[in-house]
Amino acid sequence: MLALTAVLVAVMAALFARLREVPDFDLAYLPALLFLMCLSVFFNGLRIKVLTGVFHVQLGVRESFNLAVLTTVGNHLIPFRGGAGFRAYYLKKKHGFPYTKFVSTMVATYLVIFSLYGLLGFSSVLYIGLTGTSFNLELAGFFGLLCLFAVSVALLKPSFKSSNPVLGRVGRSFSGVAAIFGDYRTLLALVGVELFTAALVVARFYLIFNSVGYDVALLPCVFISIVSMLSVLINLTPAGLGVKELAVSFSSGLLGYGLAEGLLVGVVERFITVSTVFLLSPVAGLNLMREYVREGRSDGKG
Repeated sequence: MLALTAVLVAVMAALFARLREVPDFDLAYLPALLFLMCLSVFFNGLRIKVLTGVFHVQLGVRESFNLAVLTTVGNHLIPFRGGAGFRAYYLKKKHGFPYTKFVSTMVATYLVIFSLYGLLGFSSVLYIGLTGTSFNLELAGFFGLLCLFAVSVALLKPSFKSSNPVLGRVGRSFSGVAAIFGDYRTLLALVGVELFTAALVVARFYLIFNSVGYDVALLPCVFISIVSMLSVLINLTPAGLGVKELAVSFSSGLLGYGLAEGLLVGVVERFITVSTVFLLSPVAGLNLMREYVREGRSDGKG
């Protein structure tokens, strides 16, 4: 882990040294980027609402939005998706949502993400190859296998029972995944949420490239966005800090837009994300605390 961190720091330092050659950020794009980020947080909250609804937990739109804000903040402060841990704890304490069912929602989310992003990544690599740029067989194979794996697991809906406490919990988690994928209205809603989320990320990267003076077509932004979103799942650092920026940098370089240029875009995108959620976090935290205390008082009176 230390060696990998040292390598990431060294590569980041080398790329940052080239940032002097990259144009400045145009602040005129900032309001639109902050608005798109707020929409992304909204859809993250909508995902939470849709998934917990399968297990009869009725979250309000405002509560799910606030929870999404604090989840993102927690992911940036604590390694290994610490924000997700906070969300699991909150749902357990306030709504009695079992941890095994929470794991089910995480697994279902990953399977949908791998399926959609794998398909989108494969399609973008194929289209870019057909329109003149060299076709990358390895990347196409990776995205294709990722999509195939996720779809296969989702269709199989693995489920089992065991008297072993640990295996029993794993079995109940997989049963929850089967329940999610067995509800086709929920599955359709989840796919729609992920597609809107992906579209918002693509729009952000498109605007950021233009904000730093690079006229980049929309399709390459699809490829860069997919690589960026998948890199966040590599939980080596809080919220993939450094890993995500390097993924954007190298995918940008792969398409011929430059490593340093891609790194700047990744850094700006990180700034937009952090600025948005940290500005929203005090209000989100206060709202969740009020709801938690209010419900606690209601239970005490009952």
